[in-house]
Amino acid sequence: MYKYVIYITVILAFAAQALVLAEQSVATSTNDPGKEGIVPIGQPAATASKSTAASTPTPSSTSVVTPEPSKTLSSAPSPMADTDNYGPAEGFGFRSNVGVAFQQSQSSRILGDGGLSKYSSITFQPGIRFDLEPFYNVTDWFSVGVEGAFIYNQIHSIQTDNDTIYSGSSNFGNGAFYQVPILANVRFQFPSDGPFRGFCGAGVGGTWDFITISTRHDDNSTYSNTSYQWNYAFQLATGFVYNVIPGLDLETSFKALCTPNPLREGASSQTKAAYSYTAEVGLAYRF
Repeated sequence: MYKYVIYITVILAFAAQALVLAEQSVATSTNDPGKEGIVPIGQPAATASKSTAASTPTPSSTSVVTPEPSKTLSSAPSPMADTDNYGPAEGFGFRSNVGVAFQQSQSSRILGDGGLSKYSSITFQPGIRFDLEPFYNVTDWFSVGVEGAFIYNQIHSIQTDNDTIYSGSSNFGNGAFYQVPILANVRFQFPSDGPFRGFCGAGVGGTWDFITISTRHDDNSTYSNTSYQWNYAFQLATGFVYNVIPGLDLETSFKALCTPNPLREGASSQTKAAYSYTAEVGLAYRF
């Protein structure tokens, strides 16, 4: 019996010693980073750290991506989309104007026999002017044209030295002054985002002047005098344009026409330049 106790004690001592050596071996292999897969008894298994950031999946070549339709403005014109359409800014056009013409008084000096001079002055009543002009808009601010006009002013009175006779009196029948200018015009028009535009221009050319005077003498005889000739003339103009409908403009303008030596011809007379001022309204159509 005593032998069996000794044997059992020896066996338990060897078993305890082996268990201690086994635990030390496992602990050494666990601390070694190069060795994995050995989990010490009684310790939780170590797990490898993983990145918490999830990778973005890459679509495959067979996947179909449907883009979301973008929100854009409708291309259909609104009911007021044509309010800024004022017609063609370039190209051919035609305008016509009519207005009141004010002719400046015209003075002259007639050379008589013996070197004596006879002075006279003619005053005109307000008349009428009518214009026609085909034109071409080179740009929206510059145009060229050819203007033909007709100007008529009736004579109001004639003063000769200290004597004055009036139209319709017993010794003055009637008289009138006609002018037909033909001018090459240029116009500078100020561009605008609205229907109103201003302009200024100038013209140069010739004018056919014709004046007729009918007088009565004491013996009831009638004397008629006419004078006509071509003259050099130039003109300045300014005004405003209002677009009524696309391509059609309403115009108001002020024009000053200058004609040198309009009344008489020859070396026996001298006259001052004649100035005609006109306030007009009219229409211009752009093709």
